[in-house]
Amino acid sequence: MNATDAMGDIMFFGVCLFLFGIILAFCRTVRSKRRCRRRVNAVICDVDVSWTDDDFTDFFITNYKYHPVYQYTLDGQEYRVVSRVEYSKKDEIKVGSYEVLFVDEKNPRYFSCPSENRERVISALIWSVLGVAFALFPLVGWGGWIGLLVALGLLLLGDLCYDAWSKNRKE
Repeated sequence: MNATDAMGDIMFFGVCLFLFGIILAFCRTVRSKRRCRRRVNAVICDVDVSWTDDDFTDFFITNYKYHPVYQYTLDGQEYRVVSRVEYSKKDEIKVGSYEVLFVDEKNPRYFSCPSENRERVISALIWSVLGVAFALFPLVGWGGWIGLLVALGLLLLGDLCYDAWSKNRKE
């Protein structure tokens, strides 16, 4: 294997990461926005706690994850649903605060929370940024940090576009 083949492989890997991030962001937002159209006002009524045990080391470490529990009423039926979004600190979840949710009318336990979608989309776009950095690195040689800066700029632009898109959403 020569250097040209290795650079081609790195670029291919970068393009694959970029496409993976774009597809992940698209699937996470568009699919849930297509299904979840009914707007409801929900209150965070509780915090669900889950944990994992890390016993790979000599020390026994328990990692706690906190999930907000939303309560809302749809067509006279009351629902309490645990969010899929995880927080590392319990203080990040404000019990008693109100959120706007978009609920699937066919399955009212499935919902989309615009404030939670932002973090999910940003995590998906990070994959795209890494892909752009990998794809540009062989083109600019050791100046690949320029590629990383361009990729971070694209992430910022994507974040701004997502903000504009979510604010203009028809409710």
